[in-house]
This record gives sequence, C-alpha cells and structure tokens, in this order.
Amino acid sequence: MTDAAFTSYDQVIYPNYTYPQTHPRQLAALGALMGLKTSPASGCRVLELGCGDGGNLIPMAFVLPGAQFLGVDIASQLIAQGNQRILSTGLSNIELRTADLASTGAEIGTFDYIICHGIYSWVPDFVRENILALCRACLAPDGVAYISYNAYPGFHLRAISRTMLQFHTRAIADPEEKVKQSRALLNWLAAAQSPVKAEAPMSAYSKHLQEATGLFAKRPSGAIYHDDFAAENTAFYFHEFAQAAAAAGLQYLGEAEFSDTQALQFPPDVQATLAQLGADSVLAQEQYLDFLTGRNFRQTLLCHHERALVRPVTAAKMPDFYFSINVQPEPPTGDVHKDTLMRFIHPELGAMSTDNPLAKAALCILGDQYPTAIQFNDLLIKAQQLLAEEAQVDDARRAELAEFLFASLSRGIAQIHTEPHALPECVSETPLASPIARQQAKASPVITTLLHDTVSLDDPLSRAMLVLLDGSCNRVKLIEQLKAGVKAPENPAQQAEYEAFLAQLPKLAEVQLKKLLRLGLLMS
Repeated sequence: MTDAAFTSYDQVIYPNYTYPQTHPRQLAALGALMGLKTSPASGCRVLELGCGDGGNLIPMAFVLPGAQFLGVDIASQLIAQGNQRILSTGLSNIELRTADLASTGAEIGTFDYIICHGIYSWVPDFVRENILALCRACLAPDGVAYISYNAYPGFHLRAISRTMLQFHTRAIADPEEKVKQSRALLNWLAAAQSPVKAEAPMSAYSKHLQEATGLFAKRPSGAIYHDDFAAENTAFYFHEFAQAAAAAGLQYLGEAEFSDTQALQFPPDVQATLAQLGADSVLAQEQYLDFLTGRNFRQTLLCHHERALVRPVTAAKMPDFYFSINVQPEPPTGDVHKDTLMRFIHPELGAMSTDNPLAKAALCILGDQYPTAIQFNDLLIKAQQLLAEEAQVDDARRAELAEFLFASLSRGIAQIHTEPHALPECVSETPLASPIARQQAKASPVITTLLHDTVSLDDPLSRAMLVLLDGSCNRVKLIEQLKAGVKAPENPAQQAEYEAFLAQLPKLAEVQLKKLLRLGLLMS
C-alpha cells in the first residue's frame, strides 16, 4: 500500500464498528455446518486485517478471554488509539500492530479465523493477491477466512453516483467539503427527478437517485470519503473472486450469513431453475443467485482447498448445534397446544406465524430465554414438556424440530452456535455490564453488546443506568444513584411531574434492567 493511503486514513478516521457476522462464534458455526472441524471460539486465535482502532476486535477479546487476537492496520494513529483502549480496558489477550498488508506474511503466525472486512475492494491488485496468499499461509487446517468485497451486478448501480460525485468534487481537496458537496449534489439531482405528470411512473434512474440520497444521508462522513472517493474501489463478479481464491489455494465455503446462500424469497419455479443452473457447481449457483438478487456486496467465507466439505447442508445437521432466536409471542399468552396460528415478532424481520405446536413451543422457549443459546436436544425436551408430551425423545419429533430450525436458519431467523454463550438468564442482585458498554454509554447512545452487535439506547434512563452497573449496586443503591442524577425542576409547575417520576423509578428501572438483559448488555 502507498503512503497516500496511510495519510488519508490517519487524516480522516474511518468509523469502526462491530460486525456480528465476523465474530469467531459465527465463523466457527458456519464452518462446522459445512463439515469443518472448527476450533471453539472460546480458545481460538483470530487475525483481523485492516483492524482500524480495534472497534471490531476489542469487544471480541473481552467476551472471549481464553482466545488470542491480533489486529494489523497501516494507519498508525488508529493503532495507537486502539492500543490505548486496550490498556484502559485491561485486556491481555489482544495486540494491535501497524503493518502493511502488501508485505505482511506467514511470519505473523497461524490463526483459526482471519477477518478482512472492507479492505479487499479498496486496495490495488498486488495487495489483494497478498491478502489471499496471507490467508493461505496463516490459516489453520480447518480455519475459516472472512473477506468482504463489492460485488457485481449490483455495484454497477452504485458506480453511477460514485462517478458523478467524483467529477463534481474533482477540484475539492478538503475531505469534509467533498462529502458536503456530494450530499448537496445528490439532493439536487434527486429533487429534480419529479415526473412532469403526476401519474407518470418514476424511472429506474430516478429511483436510484432517491435511494442513493437516502443512503448518503445516513452514512458517516468518514465512510463516504474512504468508500466513494478512494482511488481504488473495485467490484467483482463472484466467479472472479472465487477464481482468485482458488489460485491462492483456497475454496469457497459459504457466506457469513447462511440465508444469503438461499433463494427462498423467490417463487418455487425460480428456485427450481436456479437449482438446475447450478446443478453441477455451487459456484455457478451462487453467481446466478447474484444475478437474481442484484447483489452489490458479499461477505464470503473461504477455507483451504484440501478440506472436504459437506454439500448440500440439510436439516440432519441441526442436532449438532445450539440455537438462539430473538422473538416474542404476540399476544404473550398464546395456545401452543392447538393447531391454530400463533404470531411471533422478530425485532428486525417483523411478524411471523406458525400453527405447528412443536414450532410454537420451541419459539416460546427460545424467545423467553434469549439471548441464551439452547442445545438442540435440550430444546426438544423442553418443547415436549411444554406440550405435556412424554420427555423421551421421539425420532419423528426430532426430525420435525430439525426441519423447522433449518428453515428458520435458512430465512435468517435462527442463529446457530457450536458452544453456549456465557450470558446470564436473569438479572442478578448486583447487575454488571461490561466496562466497554459502560464507557460507551458515557459518550454515545451506540453501545456494543456482549453478542457483538450494536444497539442504540436513545432514552437517557437506560444509558444512565448502564453507566452505574459496575457490579457494586444492589437495587436499593441503584435507585438511590439514579434519583441523585435526576435534576429537580426549577419551575414549580413541574414539581408534581418530577415527584411522580421518582415514585415510578423503581418500576421503570426493573423494566430497563430486563431490556438490557435481553439486548445482551449484562454479564454473569
């Protein structure tokens, strides 16, 4: 990589987030699903290429104290910031180093999981070649490498706005001004697309500009600057990436989200044609799936080409795993025994319904114990008990539950795990949140959970409470500290409202504690 790349990433900080799909628990489970003997996340070795300030890696190291983590990045300022965070958190199982991905090689060691997120499309060809060579040289025999990249055909659409913005800002050197003028141009272009006649349909170009404007409004300036104004921003058809990986001695394993390899959103006849087109090659099927979906970004998993994989994945693999599903029944008291529809709400996917008693029982149990992951056999026994059936496991019931969980996994509803989470099932007498979450809550509503996800705590009470949860406060002390932090009103007319809030605070605090538990913010 060049000095220019180094300077730009130190000058304009790229926002660093957590990416749940890169967590070693996720990679271990998906590798095992495909037949690899993956290393348990609790004791693995993880390498992240282009780690930035460790925003993705540091929370992993905290949750997995028995694992070892190494992050490398060319931006020395970000590495320094990350190492300061590691020092303040007291972690001893993680190291961040300044390194050039163009020359880094096998000398850094062997790793069970290698993560390369948001790098591959933004570096020159010779760096891309070394990233793949490094994965080959440093990946353990049953290891999993994660590489994300821009993908065709969908990226052709994104290139439309990218080229226009580059032209518009060609004479602007200041990064913030570049982004500001880019947003202004997109707003102007989108606003000008109103059809002359009200009944006239919106053109494909107009729709693209509307979508691009909305996306730019949400994205941080640092991400826009580095993603859209980078000198290098290359997309690939999937078959091109798979060919490059094969040349480096790696093979396609799957995607970081198992549901991304499925075509369940299409009618049965479309699925049948896709299966025919990809009958002889999973790589061909994946390429045709990209054509169907217009995919513009991939999160591809690779492994050594010598490993024998299990394809296709079927429901028969489900008993090997733990499961978690974030759903709540609506209404809360439904009848799981009868063959009547029961509705469940997923926070991201919305409402879903089933009339299958075993499926309803399993969803009620998983939803009630979320975020705890439950082993397949334990879940089956608990579901049968909820249905007042014999506790002895029946082969037919076993197959029925496996089919349901596989369908849930294929639709992105269920998460699979090779080992349980070390998370509490209930709020303790002296609740404890991670020091990372407590530190974040002081400065921002965006908090990293112990599930390696981010949540937005917009209400002041949740954040104020999170800061106080250092394991030293029981309920009485917690309420006292929360009351001390509530400022009394200067206006006498607001006194009654203030006192009513204080009276309700114990009840509100209990509700918030259960919310924090379900979000994966409380520790055992």
